[in-house]
Amino acid sequence: MMNNKKMLAILGSFVGLLSLTSCSGAHSIEDEYEIENRTKYTITWKNYDGSILQVMSVGEGSKPHYDGIEPCRTADDSVYYTFLGWDKKITNATCDTEYIAKFKENPYMVIGEGWTTINRYSFPNNYELRYIKIADSVKKIDNETFCYWNNLRRVILPEGLETMGNSVFAYCFSLEKISIPSTLTSIPVYTFQNCSKLVSVDLPDTIETIDIGAFGSCTSLSSIKLPSSLKKLCGNAFGGCTSLREVTFTGNSFTKIED
Repeated sequence: MMNNKKMLAILGSFVGLLSLTSCSGAHSIEDEYEIENRTKYTITWKNYDGSILQVMSVGEGSKPHYDGIEPCRTADDSVYYTFLGWDKKITNATCDTEYIAKFKENPYMVIGEGWTTINRYSFPNNYELRYIKIADSVKKIDNETFCYWNNLRRVILPEGLETMGNSVFAYCFSLEKISIPSTLTSIPVYTFQNCSKLVSVDLPDTIETIDIGAFGSCTSLSSIKLPSSLKKLCGNAFGGCTSLREVTFTGNSFTKIED
């Protein structure tokens, strides 16, 4: 039979082990219970328009952390937006809280001011630009002026633009949207060739010709409205547009279709 001294020694060792475990940073059963049963709050992360980006449950006193995709806001025809952060400082949770994304408005970069013609050598150090407005003074854009501007997303062309050369925006892989001014009468050869993210093009009722491969391999383009003024649609104008499902023509007939 174990005497009292041995029993006390064993108990002392057990208590010491518990103390050592506690000092080493491990949680006791009471600590684990407290953490598990701590009051929890709902943290909601929203975009600028109120759409929900992420919802999480956070224990009282813990600091929430957003780990979803970066909030974004679609550019319009005058400004684009960059994400700044949230509408309030992120603090330890003490109640249900909403955080709403904040954005900064940025005007498009105006290029070509004072020039009547621009070409591929006009802007040698601007390949990183994403949102540009061509100056109102520009009447002609030469061949391949913006070819391979891989970061370019949106372009505003001036009313008054009279001529565009071939392949002006070819291989602009990030280009998403562009409006064609009513002063143009044609979309030249390979203008938007391989603009794989192009989803929207507005063609005015002055366009008479869409030339060879003008929208070739624009794989994100799902619909297009052809203007009533169209007279000539050349071969492979929309060749390789694998997502194109809807083509609307508002005129009576083409005057000429070329292969």
